[in-house]
Amino acid sequence: MISRTATLLIATVFVLPAHAEDRDEAWVQRRVQQIKDAEPTAWRRTPWTASLLDARQASQKENKPVFVFAHDGNIDTGRC
Repeated sequence: MISRTATLLIATVFVLPAHAEDRDEAWVQRRVQQIKDAEPTAWRRTPWTASLLDARQASQKENKPVFVFAHDGNIDTGRC
């Protein structure tokens, strides 16, 4: 019987590279342009909370995931 770890390793070796092949250079260039065209300060509209418990409550209420962001420095420089 194959262990769970071996199964994940086999899936990683065979499944992930197949998915990556779908992303050719044209796809990458389109994605880079989308990111460049995006509003650089859109993150400021994110409803931030002061605690993880508050975030979890909002997450359940809005049926959205919690995104944890930790940072040290000046976020406006774009270098985290």
